Amino acid sequence: MRLLYIIPSEGFGGAERQAVYHIRHLKKWGIDVIALVGPGKLILDQLAREGVKRVEFTTAMLQDFGKPPVNPVSIMKYIAVTSITWIRAQKVVVDIIRRHGVDCVFISRSMGWFMAGIASHRAGVLQIWRAGSCLPGQIPRLLLRWYAMLVCPDGIVFNCRAVRSSLKSLINAPGWIVYNGVDMGRFSPTNEIPEIRRKLHIAESTTVVGVSARPAPGKGLETIAKALELLNQPPAKFQIVIAGDYGWRGYFERLFADNGFSQQVRFIGYVDRIESFLRSCDIVILPSERFSMEGLPNALLEAMAMQRPVIGTRVGGIAEAIKHNETGLLVKPDDPRELAGALYRLQKSPQLCAKLGRQARKDIQKRFSLEVTVKQIAEVLSQASVYSLSDPGKCDKGTDKNRKTKRSVFKRGAKSGRSGFALLRRVPHVPYTTEHQPDRQEKTYR
Repeated sequence: MRLLYIIPSEGFGGAERQAVYHIRHLKKWGIDVIALVGPGKLILDQLAREGVKRVEFTTAMLQDFGKPPVNPVSIMKYIAVTSITWIRAQKVVVDIIRRHGVDCVFISRSMGWFMAGIASHRAGVLQIWRAGSCLPGQIPRLLLRWYAMLVCPDGIVFNCRAVRSSLKSLINAPGWIVYNGVDMGRFSPTNEIPEIRRKLHIAESTTVVGVSARPAPGKGLETIAKALELLNQPPAKFQIVIAGDYGWRGYFERLFADNGFSQQVRFIGYVDRIESFLRSCDIVILPSERFSMEGLPNALLEAMAMQRPVIGTRVGGIAEAIKHNETGLLVKPDDPRELAGALYRLQKSPQLCAKLGRQARKDIQKRFSLEVTVKQIAEVLSQASVYSLSDPGKCDKGTDKNRKTKRSVFKRGAKSGRSGFALLRRVPHVPYTTEHQPDRQEKTYR
């Protein structure tokens, strides 16, 4: 199977890290992967570091512009730029599919779905979507439902049960849950030194609380500000360090400064070696808000692999990753008092921190290993291709020409040994349990 893996990427975060893992390791399962990335270039460095050479870069990628437009001129500019970019993207995707003889397109992020969904449908190739975020709000949900009916994805991979619950009723396609994977060799507490602490000149006696996330709405930074007021600790004893960059960074820097925390909360932007940042932290938190888009945050999984005690809110897939009082602490979303209490509890109990850290790493090794995740993605691709062949007319919106094209592409691929049929013979079975009706074909890997 020849796969085009599309990941719109401005910066580098959890979704990009998962994409790099998939692109790098899927070839072990007989899948020839071509990566299409952009408009940011940070992911190019990570792909090069992993030895990935088959990479296409384009600036014709739909992207999140940070703060939404607020006046008529900026709204019109946003619409114009997005429209032109979308038209360019159709040509880029179709050209790559035809030039490389692509059999299947794997599309990460909703921006990627809207960018490449129609182009993949026009080209008559299999398309699989990967969803890593929930989708709140009625208007976005209605738009996604309509768009999914138009382009007919052949399958969708959810990264946790919470994301599946949010999206499953909007997309009429087979669904699979494949949790994020963590490179346990890279994220090992014995392989890293706390460089970030040294660079920031933070004393060993100071408690460092890390936030590995984009400074964006929904990440709970306002809750952190209120929790700091309740804790009422001096900067010499307690520091918050936020690793990540986004268009809202300036807004949140002003928010903490206005509340008198400019010396206690540091924004250090994008960190290339995030494992060194995590090693520098005594505690890692992600107090995502109740109505955020949070799925299964890679940042928490990586912190747990580094044996850091973590605090998360009962939002999205966070509660699927953290077992309360066993591998971390869970608190109510939007509750600064409960967050402050959890922070104080960990700060005063190094023994509890060590216990949670040890148990967290064991649990990540058991449930979120990179090798199992890549194997499951490979099996999803094989199962989706077989499902498409068995029911090529499942989507009423598709044209007969596109259905026949898709069917013929995979028949030709079967003869050359690159189709889902050939792949299915090579990929070992991964145990799963069906949690919903069989005709929905939604499966959770264990």
